[in-house]
Amino acid sequence: MTGGAFVLFVSGLLWRLRSLRDVRGFGGAAAPGRPPLPGGSGRLSGILVNLQLNFVVLFGLALLLVVLLINALLTERQSQQRLAQANQELRQSAKEIESLAMDQERSRIARDIHDALGHSLTALNIQIESAVKLWEKDPSRAQQFLITAKHLGSQSLKDVRQSVAALRQDPLAGKSLEAAIADLLADIQNNPVSSLSITSSIELKQALPAQLNVILYRVIQAALTNVVRHANASHAHVQLTQSPAIATLHIEDDGDGFDPELAQTGFGLQSMRDRVESANGTFNLNSSRQGTRLQVSLPIPPTISHS
Repeated sequence: MTGGAFVLFVSGLLWRLRSLRDVRGFGGAAAPGRPPLPGGSGRLSGILVNLQLNFVVLFGLALLLVVLLINALLTERQSQQRLAQANQELRQSAKEIESLAMDQERSRIARDIHDALGHSLTALNIQIESAVKLWEKDPSRAQQFLITAKHLGSQSLKDVRQSVAALRQDPLAGKSLEAAIADLLADIQNNPVSSLSITSSIELKQALPAQLNVILYRVIQAALTNVVRHANASHAHVQLTQSPAIATLHIEDDGDGFDPELAQTGFGLQSMRDRVESANGTFNLNSSRQGTRLQVSLPIPPTISHS
């Protein structure tokens, strides 16, 4: 369309100029009945050619400007359409990721309930059955079984409460990470069934993002729960340090150790690993007969580390 408009303009301009030559006698003899123009036809013909070229150039530039403007508008519209489509795909991906995260969290909680509550209730049932059988023959021993059953019942109730509390979006309940870890360690050590002694060293130079706080808290919670249930350890140490770009967590115990390759479900290792890797962190676990050592490193976003 632009080329057609340009050709029509040039053709019309040439036709008008030719008509003007015929009328005024430019570049040749004067038209019949009209005197020749003074000053010579050569000079006027050159001026006419210059005007013709100027008109052609101006019209061409105008058409080029219109074409560029239309292309810019079309490009902007296409960009907006692509941006709207990308936003829609991003929202859909965010919903899918959120759904996947919720499924993983439900699976983790289900494993915790199965491992902790199932084991506690099974042991509780055994203790009560033993007490019933020995009630008439050996009352003192039956009483010991009942005392143990009471402790197991309390532990089962506590496990249920912990699993329900894990469903909250903010496990820290508005507290700082240091305070939440201190409460968690005190809660584990005050458990009458557990004899685990825990020491800690928390050195945070600045507040971490909320996402990293939740990940670190959950990893500490899951790791110490595993130590209490399975490690047969007497002491554990929790160390959390921070550099400008990385938050590093160390958890050590003096328990019996285990083979990580054979403990992929009951110990919740995969759940902890998934949490850490979701934040582009690293998860390293070493275990032997002298104990278990867990190291987690989480990168701190630049906007936080350079603030």
